[in-house]
Amino acid sequence: MAWRCPACGYSPNADVSLEAKALLAERPEPVEQAMRDAIRLTNDYVYNKKMPKHFISQFIYGIDGVEDVDVLRGVRLFIDKEFYKLNRNLAYLGGIIRNLHQTKESQKNAEKNLHGLNPPEIKKEKK
Repeated sequence: MAWRCPACGYSPNADVSLEAKALLAERPEPVEQAMRDAIRLTNDYVYNKKMPKHFISQFIYGIDGVEDVDVLRGVRLFIDKEFYKLNRNLAYLGGIIRNLHQTKESQKNAEKNLHGLNPPEIKKEKK
């Protein structure tokens, strides 16, 4: 029996890379392209173009249940802040994405409490 990660479902079988490619292809085109860019930049800067393929599969499995909006936001944050130049790998990017997904509702509530609601519209009566 093969080992399987209890958190993300990753298992180091030969079929995993095909499944990971299928999971990546299910995403919309802008999200897929942003993920590929992040993987390429991490491979170039952190691993000197020698990243093991199972790291990519683990990353894709780890963010499988996350919405596309959160994935795109996390990848853009990773690329804009240039975390790949600070030797942050795909596990770090996966953590950013999962954190954005898990704290989305509490961030909305906190912003609502901080800024308040829109004031009611005041209409002048016509005389």
